[in-house]
Amino acid sequence: MAKVNSKLQKQTEQRNAKQQLWDLTMSNIQKVGGKHYVFAPMELLFVDDRFQRVDENSKAKVNQLVRNWDSNKMDSLKGSVHVDELRISIIDGYHRVMAALALGLPGLEIAILQDMSENPEERRVKEATYFATQGDEVSKLTPVQKHKANELR
Repeated sequence: MAKVNSKLQKQTEQRNAKQQLWDLTMSNIQKVGGKHYVFAPMELLFVDDRFQRVDENSKAKVNQLVRNWDSNKMDSLKGSVHVDELRISIIDGYHRVMAALALGLPGLEIAILQDMSENPEERRVKEATYFATQGDEVSKLTPVQKHKANELR
């Protein structure tokens, strides 16, 4: 009986610590223009592998990011707040999360997606849609544009 009580007490303490970390993080959300940003500790971040490309082929990309990490080049990750789970689902930035973990970084900047459903299934569908369509409107640099920039280096 003492073991059960000790285990329950430990779980309660962990839940309380996570709640405090969550509350502190969420209280520091900053609005910049029409977007909301927060610096989130790594332990609050997760990636939904039901629709993201979490596999062994990612190791090379993660290793490349670790070798060449430059926070000036890193855009904020995009994330969806899961109040019901006290964590943030990363929609764009899985490789950066893995590289940051390898580098021992305490957290990362997250651009919080707005107007997400509180219903977990509806929210997951919208997250998957954002993931699948990210970058659709982004223009890629052409070789000529890169050349012009490289001439200045």
